[in-house]
Amino acid sequence: MITQDSQLQAEISDYLSISKYLVLFTAITQILIALFNSMGRSKVPFKGYLIELPINAALSYVLINGISSNGMIAFQGLGVSGAALGSVIAIAMRMVYLGWNVRQEPMFRDHGALFTAPTKTNLSKHFIEVFPVAANVTILSIGATAYQLLYSQLSLHSYVAITIIFPWIRAGTQFITAWAHSTAITISQAIGSRKTDGMAKNIDTSIDVAVWASFACAVCFAGLHFVLADIYPELDPATYDALSIIAPLYIFLPLVRGYNTVHGHVLRALGKTTAVFKINFTGQWLISIPLCAFIILGLDGSIFWAFAVQPIEEIVKALPFRMLARRSLAEFDRKQIDKLMFDK
Repeated sequence: MITQDSQLQAEISDYLSISKYLVLFTAITQILIALFNSMGRSKVPFKGYLIELPINAALSYVLINGISSNGMIAFQGLGVSGAALGSVIAIAMRMVYLGWNVRQEPMFRDHGALFTAPTKTNLSKHFIEVFPVAANVTILSIGATAYQLLYSQLSLHSYVAITIIFPWIRAGTQFITAWAHSTAITISQAIGSRKTDGMAKNIDTSIDVAVWASFACAVCFAGLHFVLADIYPELDPATYDALSIIAPLYIFLPLVRGYNTVHGHVLRALGKTTAVFKINFTGQWLISIPLCAFIILGLDGSIFWAFAVQPIEEIVKALPFRMLARRSLAEFDRKQIDKLMFDK
């Protein structure tokens, strides 16, 4: 049993019963996004994000707070479950859009070509290449779930505050993540074509852009802090207090997380996936999650210190990422390129 609070149990159960579908829809959309990026059609996933984000924000707002007119309630809000339902509907819309675009590609209209010997060989090589990446993403996703389970041990108002702010963090850092993906794709294409002249300079520029984007995101989060009461007008005062307590933390978080995100993607493109996995696993599972569990379960700590573990995790990983990226770029040569090529 996660908690003895019956009200919190009901909210968690409702939230999870809806949000479980995010796993399926997210998996499908991520595969389709990777496909379009590899084909050089990055505008399609970008348009998909533009479809999802406003739908997510608008639906979540309505489903959380409900609709009232002239003092009469036309639709009763669903609370935390509304946030989950809004996210599910939005990502489902993005999945449908991406799937429709796949159906427009001539290569996917001939289903017999999907089962030829060359296709099977490429699938085998593809699996070997992407399995470490999948393992890395999996541990980070499971870690995010572990954080949520630990935060459920806080007071109800603290847990609600964290649940409210998480979608904003995800939406606000979306551009940084997309930029990091784009950087990795550009590096991979340069390596594949063996045109790596000036790659180090381009990587430095990409990191600088990610840092500035992270700073802009932090400024937006600072502004968000002052309008949360207007966006969510029906919350309990204790929930507003909890949101105020963690405000400095979620404002600071994108600065260091954006820095780590772009470094991680650069390193994966350079063939350092295993090293990235080790850094993420050590920072999250060996340091941060045990620390969070100790603060919440052992010390009965406040929401501030419990939430502070997330920026602490990013700080712990920042220096190893930076050092590994510098060393990897310095050592990168033609031999390293040959190791990353399937045709060798």
